[in-house]
Amino acid sequence: MAEEWGVSWGGGKSSAAVSDISCEQRAALLGEEAVDTDPPVFTLAHPDAGTHFVVPYGVAWDKPFTLDPCTSDLDTDPTCFLSAFDEGDEEDVSKFIRVEQDLSGCDGLSCTCSLATAMAGQCFPHVYQYTYTVGDLAGNAATQHIEVAVVMQGAVDLEMAITVDTEEEAEALAEQVCFLRGRYEPFVIP
Repeated sequence: MAEEWGVSWGGGKSSAAVSDISCEQRAALLGEEAVDTDPPVFTLAHPDAGTHFVVPYGVAWDKPFTLDPCTSDLDTDPTCFLSAFDEGDEEDVSKFIRVEQDLSGCDGLSCTCSLATAMAGQCFPHVYQYTYTVGDLAGNAATQHIEVAVVMQGAVDLEMAITVDTEEEAEALAEQVCFLRGRYEPFVIP
């Protein structure tokens, strides 16, 4: 049962009702349409794989899934990368996912490469960024970003003595070596 209460401001009085029903239920009862402000939600098919991938130059993608967006929910296509569901419209919107390369960091090199070509290891060695986008009927949009690093691989035996004077120099050297090895995570140089 709703409880009536009143508040007065400057001699006037206003009243309101407190109820156990949600705003959405109230809107439905009054014939009002609830406003959908939530974007669709992406679900990664293989969340442990992350969003940063390394593909050797000239070597095709060797994962058990592709980086292509799903065309339906993950239960029917576990080899795709991600799906999307919109709670507001209560529907799978995976078939509407678009993938585009983000060229904002392009430095003048030949840095355009389709996702399929990057997965085949056929792009110029570079870190390519892609954005998955999907929207709903209310105009809310969701995005998911990934990086695909196409790296040169080879075997080089190199032995050298390196002396650094500060911890900052050691960290800078480790970052450069990580870049040359095509790795994201830092490692310790003994």
